[in-house]
Amino acid sequence: MSSRILAVDDIEVDCFQLHIAAGQSIWAGVHQALQQAGIHCAQIEFASAWLRASVYHTAPPEASGTTLVKYGAGIDAGAALLLSANATYGYGNGGASLLHCHGLLLAADGRMHGGHLDTSRCIAGTEGLRAQLMATRNSGFELGLDCTSNMRVFHPVRWPEARHGI
Repeated sequence: MSSRILAVDDIEVDCFQLHIAAGQSIWAGVHQALQQAGIHCAQIEFASAWLRASVYHTAPPEASGTTLVKYGAGIDAGAALLLSANATYGYGNGGASLLHCHGLLLAADGRMHGGHLDTSRCIAGTEGLRAQLMATRNSGFELGLDCTSNMRVFHPVRWPEARHGI
């Protein structure tokens, strides 16, 4: 396994707050808001809030060695307090939007859970969900092959023209 650093600089940054309504999935809330704003890529930090439903995945080592890890089946943590979560929104397979999110949950039974959040199955609780969002105009994230893990992951990319102008 080799280390590598992938970085792209971009000084044109737009920051704003996002609110996801009660009953809406994290995926739907983020995707709809960014699509309306014409934003294709962003870094997102979620504030602590209750989720009506929460599902996450862990990624143990992949036994065959084909890839470094393999996401397991979804683990249903039920209603939970989202303590912390960070996400990257960018271009996935075929240019479709993709949201990759890791978070820490406190379930109703007091147990802590953490991993890759299934954002389509994590539903905002009665107060909704708030997030700080940072979008860059001249750079973003695209899914590409990572030679170390042999998995498709987000890579930073720079574009010759601005992708949004909020």
